[in-house]
Amino acid sequence: MFQVTDAAVDRMAEMKSERETSDDQGMMLVIGENNQLAVAVGEASDNDQVFEKDGEPIVIVPAQLEPTLDGLVLDHTTEGFTINRAGE
Repeated sequence: MFQVTDAAVDRMAEMKSERETSDDQGMMLVIGENNQLAVAVGEASDNDQVFEKDGEPIVIVPAQLEPTLDGLVLDHTTEGFTINRAGE
């Protein structure tokens, strides 16, 4: 299972508030240029993993990315976002 820390959810919530989004939209993880993980505004589908804050979707992990991200943790520090194996 992919995990997202509270710090990452909080930062993504800030990013969401900086954009014009509807209540049912969140920050969706996508594969961007050079096969790097990126973020885009989007709406969750039925099988997506959704991390919420105050009842609103904040981080959306599309179902097709879940196998690739399984066992990883998205975090946010003063240096930015990090992705590590769980327990590291």
